[in-house]
Amino acid sequence: MKADMNVIDFAELTVEPRELVADLPTGAARFDQRAPGFVATLVSGEVAFDRAEPTGAVPSRPEHPESILVRGPRPAPTERGWDRGA
Repeated sequence: MKADMNVIDFAELTVEPRELVADLPTGAARFDQRAPGFVATLVSGEVAFDRAEPTGAVPSRPEHPESILVRGPRPAPTERGWDRGA
């Protein structure tokens, strides 16, 4: 059985303002919002985030790697939408 867990310091828990960051494939933007007070995030028993910083641990891998949403560089959208090729 697997379980993920967040360790939270409720005395330090706050929410920071949203920030627009352009770090998605093709340079697309998304909103990011930090929440200081999260001490650690454990995934399958390994610390994946320590004080909101990634540790490099990637303990949960999908059973079917082809199901990963982003598999690498993608072409930029065309005028008619995403060009998925032939």
